[in-house]
Amino acid sequence: MYASKAVDRLMRSIVQTSNAVQANKWLAGARLIYDVVKSKRSALGLSTKPFSSWAGLDLDVQQIVAGTQPSSLS
Repeated sequence: MYASKAVDRLMRSIVQTSNAVQANKWLAGARLIYDVVKSKRSALGLSTKPFSSWAGLDLDVQQIVAGTQPSSLS
């Protein structure tokens, strides 16, 4: 029971950290470029990945908690 709650708490913390990184002011330039790319692709009827995927900031929380390294980082 304790381990399960600790894992849940860890997962929430990882997600919150990821969200904070994505909202960081240092990524403002990347977000601006993303918004322009998304706008141009939208005008052509094309979809665009979410910002986190586009910028390579996606985390596989389940793998991190399980103690394995995400494939994008290996």
